[in-house]
Amino acid sequence: MRTHAQSAFCEFWTRVGRIVRPNPLLVILSLGIPAFVLWLFVFGQQGLWPDESWYHICETLWVVCIPVLFSVLVDRSILEESLRKIIHAEVRLGVASEVTLAKTGIRQAHERLDFKRIFNEARPGAKIFWLDTYCPRKDDFIDELKEALARDVTVDMLMIRQNSRNSQYRSQEIVDDLDYGDAWATGLEDFARRMLQLQQQMTNLHIRQYDDLPCVPMYLIKQADGEHTGYSSWFLSRASAHFVHLEFGAGPLFSAMDRYFSLKWKRWPPT
Repeated sequence: MRTHAQSAFCEFWTRVGRIVRPNPLLVILSLGIPAFVLWLFVFGQQGLWPDESWYHICETLWVVCIPVLFSVLVDRSILEESLRKIIHAEVRLGVASEVTLAKTGIRQAHERLDFKRIFNEARPGAKIFWLDTYCPRKDDFIDELKEALARDVTVDMLMIRQNSRNSQYRSQEIVDDLDYGDAWATGLEDFARRMLQLQQQMTNLHIRQYDDLPCVPMYLIKQADGEHTGYSSWFLSRASAHFVHLEFGAGPLFSAMDRYFSLKWKRWPPT
């Protein structure tokens, strides 16, 4: 095992190596030291062939080289230390952000969520908790929903009540999609009709309609073996179905949404 002194010594020479190796100028200047000694030995006042003119030429060159050499060493060392601190700070920030996300359970973001995966990921015996106003992309996942129900997946679905005041407010908020105003109301009516028809066919699809605040869209999957996966987005000026979704697993975020869904589910009677 290395002692502290050995580690410090190794670190010193490692840093010296990093400074010298990538810098050709520094290597050339360093070769000047033995060259200057040799020059003195040959042409210096006590040399083999004393020559005052050659001696002064060498002296002048070396007077110039010494400050340059020192400047390169100092600047290189300062630059390396500055870069090391910057990289260290960025790495610490990245690690801290990753740890924070991991603690909340967030796994990744989906630029456009494939709604099929919500039902494809649900294994037999799983439960899906669905909270949304309505989803204009129902045709994308209706077959996968039926297949999930057929393999004994339970789906509890909360959708906003048609003609409620909050549904009207939401239809007025959406201005960056085609699904706004009357088109939004028509889409909600069609979605509700399709889901309610399917509920009559499948006893493990349970639908309740609310007319209070919608909160955020959330789709929670509880597997029979205890594994949890959730997806969520935001209600902004376009339909959330077309917006970014976060994917998260077990953790504070999933637990908070699970509790919110449970309380909301209890407040509204079956449809």
